[in-house]
Amino acid sequence: MKKIASIVLSSLLLLTTAGLASAQSPESIKPDAGFKVTFSKSEIKDLDTLYQKAKNRISDEKVALPKVELKNNQTNEVVDLESLSTTQLLEVKEDKTSNSTVKRYVTTAFATPYAAGGSGEKPKNAWDSSYAVNAFSTIYWNITVSGGLEYISLTEVKGGWTVGDSKISLDNRLVRIGQTGTTKDRSHADQKEEHYNYELLNNKFDYGINSNWVPVRTSQSYTLVGVYTEVKLYRGTSSWELTLSNNYN
Repeated sequence: MKKIASIVLSSLLLLTTAGLASAQSPESIKPDAGFKVTFSKSEIKDLDTLYQKAKNRISDEKVALPKVELKNNQTNEVVDLESLSTTQLLEVKEDKTSNSTVKRYVTTAFATPYAAGGSGEKPKNAWDSSYAVNAFSTIYWNITVSGGLEYISLTEVKGGWTVGDSKISLDNRLVRIGQTGTTKDRSHADQKEEHYNYELLNNKFDYGINSNWVPVRTSQSYTLVGVYTEVKLYRGTSSWELTLSNNYN
């Protein structure tokens, strides 16, 4: 009897485990496991083309506009900047069995400042690397719908700064990546990492996302997913701070 009871108990445990495994979560969904691509297009990577799309408000998905700021460190004057971004939908995958969908997006944001120091010049009308200092960042992100709930996760971030004025130098660069919000188990995840000046001396960055980060719910007031960049501009004895926040929230 003990042997029979043991066999029955083992069978029940196996059935329970199988049942739990079938209830897919965003973390357990593998991009190619049972998914079929229903939409796909090539990514536009040319910055001038993306800038023009952003300027003309052409985007595949409406997301929050980036936050940009240029501040004079001596006078605390803050120059009002135009915030621009454009989003591309790159791919849609569906799994009819689990009733799950994964959409892959990429959002590129631009900081379009006046000439450093707030001279009052009009913003440029093209992405011109010869224009004082430019900042841009790109986030790659997935939206996963599973179990009737929607989750977001970053997959990559990249960007940088270009300097067109030989009298301007950059320092104190900072890149902060974050994925904050509610997870599938209703806990709060505050997932962040920072990269500092010594890693960014070539004025470019490209980082993959920590594989331990978990997706977070969308449409929540405290959901914040994206990348923040900061750099100090020096010209003679004057300095400015240029920031760009490219977030989904």
